Amino acid sequence: RRIAAASIPQDQSAAHAAAGRLAEQSKRFDKALEHYREALALIPSNERALMGIGRLLGAREEWGEVAKLYEAALRSLKRGANEVPILVALGEIQWKHLGQMDQAEACFRRAKKSSPTAPAILNFYRDYHLKRDEVPQLFALLAQAQKAETDPDTRVRLGIEMAEMAERRPQLLE
Repeated sequence: RRIAAASIPQDQSAAHAAAGRLAEQSKRFDKALEHYREALALIPSNERALMGIGRLLGAREEWGEVAKLYEAALRSLKRGANEVPILVALGEIQWKHLGQMDQAEACFRRAKKSSPTAPAILNFYRDYHLKRDEVPQLFALLAQAQKAETDPDTRVRLGIEMAEMAERRPQLLE
């Protein structure tokens, strides 16, 4: 009824996303996918629908399809902080499931501009730079994150991580 009563695309998309979540909770996964796809057809950046379809297609290991949906959502959004969750989710899919490190790095680079201390971003760059043996770049990234971090405990942990990294690399002792 809510879908039928909605008069503008934003309300229709939200109603489809809610119906998708309800169908998902009722274990009617095909119906949930149908509703999520309808929501995304109306508003490609509907975060509830994107995360829902990501869960369902991820359970089926259809990572390429999820990546396409996230890319479409990013094209419909204005750049800024509201794109960070989608960029991070897309980057993690490309990194962990599709093995596309360069494409993932492009996503995380964009996300890092708005959220330089996000744990998912730092975890990616730890893996990315260590695999490429680019310790100085990782060191610089951690130092930048430490400066931007507001939590004192996290700042200390980042400092300890950089010190341990420097101990393993004599050229970074300074």
